Amino acid sequence: MTYISSYTEDERKILQHFFTNTESDIYFLKNFPDFEVAALFVASYSRNKKNLRDMFLDTIINLDIIEPNNKLIKKQVKELKQQEASSDIEAKIKELTNKLYPESATELRQTHPYLVTRSFAKWAQKITNIETGEDSKELMDMLGPKAQGLFAIWADKYGHDSLKDMAHGLGFACENVSNIFSVILEDHRLGDYQEKSTRYLEFTEDRVFMPKEFVGTIWEAKLNENTHIVMQAYRDVLENIINYLKENREKPDDIKDSAWDVAIKAEAFDNARYILPTRIRTNVGQISNARTLAEQLSEMLVSQIAEIRERAQEIKKEAEKVFPTLLVNVYANKHRECAKEDMRQLGLSLEDRLGNARYDKNSAVLIDYTPDIQDKIIAGMLYEAVPAAHSWQNCYSLIKSMTLEEKLVIIETFFENRVHKHDRIDVLTGKVETRTYKHAPMHALDGGKLKFEIVMDYGAFRDIHRHRRASQRRQVLTTALGYEIPRMVKQIGGETKDKYMEAMIHSIRLYNELQDSKEFHPEVLQYIPNFAFRISEIVEMDVWDAFYAISLRTTPQGHFAYRKLFQQMYLEIERVLPLIASYIEPDMNEYELGRLKQEQRYFEKAEKRGLDESQLIKPG
Repeated sequence: MTYISSYTEDERKILQHFFTNTESDIYFLKNFPDFEVAALFVASYSRNKKNLRDMFLDTIINLDIIEPNNKLIKKQVKELKQQEASSDIEAKIKELTNKLYPESATELRQTHPYLVTRSFAKWAQKITNIETGEDSKELMDMLGPKAQGLFAIWADKYGHDSLKDMAHGLGFACENVSNIFSVILEDHRLGDYQEKSTRYLEFTEDRVFMPKEFVGTIWEAKLNENTHIVMQAYRDVLENIINYLKENREKPDDIKDSAWDVAIKAEAFDNARYILPTRIRTNVGQISNARTLAEQLSEMLVSQIAEIRERAQEIKKEAEKVFPTLLVNVYANKHRECAKEDMRQLGLSLEDRLGNARYDKNSAVLIDYTPDIQDKIIAGMLYEAVPAAHSWQNCYSLIKSMTLEEKLVIIETFFENRVHKHDRIDVLTGKVETRTYKHAPMHALDGGKLKFEIVMDYGAFRDIHRHRRASQRRQVLTTALGYEIPRMVKQIGGETKDKYMEAMIHSIRLYNELQDSKEFHPEVLQYIPNFAFRISEIVEMDVWDAFYAISLRTTPQGHFAYRKLFQQMYLEIERVLPLIASYIEPDMNEYELGRLKQEQRYFEKAEKRGLDESQLIKPG
């Protein structure tokens, strides 16, 4: 997809140096000598509505214009406020405050357009003189510390290490793609991805994608009708939940207003996202090596879905500008195309012989695991510790002969001393602070496999799909497994629930009509269900990965849908690993406004650093 560029000549000159084009929704990053800088922009997708190129220009505005001016003024204001109050001091503070630039790059473009024009003209000229490489380096030197600082803020706010995944390789952007596309792109386990979040950003009707298969047919109008109904329901339900929470929940005195507002909106988004159709547009960034990208494209080029095939061609075209030889001979994987369709037809032919034992709600069931898994894992713990004269079979035989008390000694020794204090340098302030850190257990746990069948709403599936250490094999999304009703919709009931149910019923009817028409492949019909509809998949992981995933995904700030699924997984693991499971230490409680404490800690930490709220990462 292409669009008419609104960039000025100087903006295009800057962007063309760092991105492979300024017109298409598919483009690669280039000439970023510091991978932290490239990773910064790709990672920013998660909580920003803008595209990558616009975020890049905004960052230049922030660093070249807003921050130098405002930082100095704020320092002077702070010094004045420490003096004894007087009318002269107040007048000086007011005079200085009036000289502050807007903190938003978008707003500065409107209030001080000449400053923006001058800044971009300067950098465009420097890029014109790129032969020496020094001007590009100067811009990267300006962006580099910003990347490091934002990494620090991001890690504090969102509490995970996903940004480290992004700091390698070459990145590209896929913008205005459907959630069907983003899931298929992210199927490859060796890529690193960041995608626009449904938990922090509001979506509008104009962000719904119209699949090519329906354009110009009698079904196009019906899809548009469905889009209007479900997105109107999304807006109404979102607004109703926000109002209900504000009216029926009392903010504790020790909670900051900013943290309260963010937590209220997060809870509302977490519930309203069930209504979003899978064809809602998103932005996704990927960083990977050429081999991973070649494998992705090889499979995507034979997809039954036009969007997937066409976007794959666009990615290949842009990639060849960066990898001119490595990707020129990417082939369409005909084997995958034929085998997948042959297996689908075989599955249909055997359907009458299959029993029907499907779950009618979100569930996680352990369906298979390594035989004698607990003793084999304990043997693995011992194996790395004994002299080389002794084999794994020797260790396993010994474990089999041990008493329960003897096994517990090995397990307790293996897991002890995981909590330690570590010094941490705050990148923004340079101060050293001591933090308590709980280390992941050693990898002897990966000696046993656990296989789950998980039935879940599509929204929860998108979150679980990100655990790429696990092997995941899913069925095609349909409306056949029913849909979830989120907790706030149930609690509020009335008109809110009626609106929700209307959207679900309309999607079911449209799906059934399209299915009965026999005009479309089942994979194409995945565009119709909402995030509330359930999908089923097999997830196979080793015990080490289960430790990591369950600990991470049961924290209070997690989405309530996947928290329940991982809690169920823990209870299943307890049955087969009774001596080991307790060391996972999942949070089995339920929370409303689960992000509240994390948001409060984030704002308190920022305050200690001397940052005001304008300098913090906020969704939007």
